[in-house]
Amino acid sequence: MPLAPALTQSTPQRTAVIGGGIAGLACARRLQQLGHEAVCFDTGKHAPGGRCSSRTWPGGATVDHAAQYATARSASFSALMKELETEGLVKQWPARVVALEGGAAAVPVEGDAVRYVGADGMGGIAAALARGLDVRQDVWVPPNGGITYESDGMWRLRLPSGAGDDCRFDAVVIAHNGKCAERLTSSVPARDVHSLLRTRFAASLPGGGREGGGVFTLNSVYSLAFEAPAGVMPSDFDAAEVRGGPLRWLANNAAKYAPADGGGEVWTALSTGAFGKAHKVPQEQLAGTEAEAEVTAKLLRAVEAAVGLEPEALKPLRTRLQLWGAALPLCRWDDPYVWDAEHRIGIAGDWCAASAEHAATVEGAFSRGAAPVPRAFSRSLLGALLGAFLSGEALANHLAATPAQPAGLSLGADGSRFVPIEGAFGGAPGQSSWVQPAEAGGGRGGGCGGGGRGGGGGGGKRYFAQRLFVHNLPYEWGEARLVDEIEACAGRRSVSAAQVLTSADGLSRGMAKVRMETAEAASEAVRSLDGKTLGGRALRVSLEERRDGGGGGVGRGGGRGRGNGGGRAGRRGGRA
Repeated sequence: MPLAPALTQSTPQRTAVIGGGIAGLACARRLQQLGHEAVCFDTGKHAPGGRCSSRTWPGGATVDHAAQYATARSASFSALMKELETEGLVKQWPARVVALEGGAAAVPVEGDAVRYVGADGMGGIAAALARGLDVRQDVWVPPNGGITYESDGMWRLRLPSGAGDDCRFDAVVIAHNGKCAERLTSSVPARDVHSLLRTRFAASLPGGGREGGGVFTLNSVYSLAFEAPAGVMPSDFDAAEVRGGPLRWLANNAAKYAPADGGGEVWTALSTGAFGKAHKVPQEQLAGTEAEAEVTAKLLRAVEAAVGLEPEALKPLRTRLQLWGAALPLCRWDDPYVWDAEHRIGIAGDWCAASAEHAATVEGAFSRGAAPVPRAFSRSLLGALLGAFLSGEALANHLAATPAQPAGLSLGADGSRFVPIEGAFGGAPGQSSWVQPAEAGGGRGGGCGGGGRGGGGGGGKRYFAQRLFVHNLPYEWGEARLVDEIEACAGRRSVSAAQVLTSADGLSRGMAKVRMETAEAASEAVRSLDGKTLGGRALRVSLEERRDGGGGGVGRGGGRGRGNGGGRAGRRGGRA
C-alpha cells in the first residue's frame, strides 16, 4: 500500500470529518480556522449535534433529551461559552440540583461549576459550532466500504446520491463511535485505528484488569421525556441525581426554557446503564411496540418512587422514549486524540481524554479536535461536551501542524491505554477489562494461576462475519423460537439457517449455530442479544471463531495466556 503524499505547511488539506457531534464540529471548525477545507458528514435528519441535541415538544416546549448541560473547565471552551453567551446563543442555568433515593427527602448537591445550556435547547450549542461549516446533513457513510484508501494515497468516501460528488480527501477523521465506526474502519489499512474502535457494550467494566491494551466499552441509556400536569411533580428542585433503581437523572425542562402550552411540565428521565442493557431494543424497532410501553411504564414507576409519589399517580399527558444505544464511554483512551500519520486517519471523541476531568463531557470532546497551535503550521450528562470539544480541537491542531507525526496509537504499559472513568454516568464502571493487542504473538500470557510463554507469531483470532455461536440457550427452545428472537432484532429473513446442538440422546445442549444473510445482520444480533436474559438464562451470542491458523505457541507454566500464530497448545496449565 503506498504511503500518503507528504503534506507541507503550504498545502491546505481537505479532510472528511465523519460524525457531526461536538467532537466532529469542533474539529471541522478548527481546521477551517487554520485555513484547511473540512467537510463534515452527519446522519441527523435536521441538524448536527448527536447527543448535544434537543426536541420541540407538542405545544412548543424545548426538551433536552440527551446532553443536559455543559460545563467549562478549560480556557478554550470557557472562551467559546462566553462568546456564545454574549451573542445570546447560550445561557447559564442556575439549577437547583438534589440527590434522591427511594422517596426520601431531597438532599442538595453542592458544586460551584457553572452550567451552560443553549438559549433554545442544547442543540443550539451544536448549531453555533456548525455556523459557516460545510456540513452534509442526513448523510450516511455506509459502514461496509464507506471509506477506501486508494492507490494514490487519497481517501474516497462512498456517498449516497445527493450528498455531493466531491468524495476524495487528503485525510479522514472518525468522530463517532460504536459498532458503525468499528465496521467503517474494518477494511482500512490503518489497523491500529480499527483496533481502538472495537467496541463492547456493557453496564459496567468487569474486574481482572491490567495495564496496557484494552477494550473500548460503552453503555446504553434510555431517555424518557414526559409531560406531567402542572403541580404533580415536586417544585423544590430543578434536577436530581437519582440513586438506586433504574433511574440516574431527572430534570425539569421548564426550569431551563419556556413551559409547554397548557401549563404542563416536560421532564427528562435518564436511565442507568444496567437498565438500558437489560431492556435494550433497536431504536428503529421500538416505536409502537410492547417493549416501548413496558420500558416507559417501568421508568414512570421509577420516577414516582424517586420523588415520593404513589404508584401510578403520575399520569403523563404525553411521553416519548428513546434509546441511546451508544450512550457514554465507561473507559477513556488516555490520549486526547488518535492520529495515524502514515495513512492520515484520526479519531476524536468524548472517550479520548488525557485528563479524567475531561472524560465523558461536552468540553472534552471539543478540545480533542484543538491543542495549542504550534507556530510551525498553523462531565455533563449523556453528551460529553467538554471532552468532545477538547478532543476535536486538539486533533485539528495536530493534523494542521504536524501531520507526519503519529499520536495516540501506542498500545501497552509504555503507551496509551484505556482507563476506567470513575463515576461514569449511567453505571458503576469498576475495573477495566484489558486485552492483549490483536497482533500480539510471542508474548507472555497472563491469567488464571500465573503466566505461560507464548510462541509463534502474528495471526490473531479470526471470525466468520456471518456465523453466530449461541451459548446459554434455554433448553426448551428449538430452531424456530431462536430464529424468531434473532429476526426480531436483526430484521425479517435475516437468518439463513439455524441448528440447536443436541447430545446423543437428542436433548438440547443449550447451544446453537446460526448463519446470517449479511454481516450487518450478524453484528446487530450480537449487539442486541449478547447478555440478554431469556428463559432465566443470560444469552451469550458471538461471531463464530475460525479455526484456520490461530492459536498460540507452546504453553509453559500455570497460566492461561494468549498468543497468536501457528503452533500447538501447551498442556501444563492452559494455552499461552
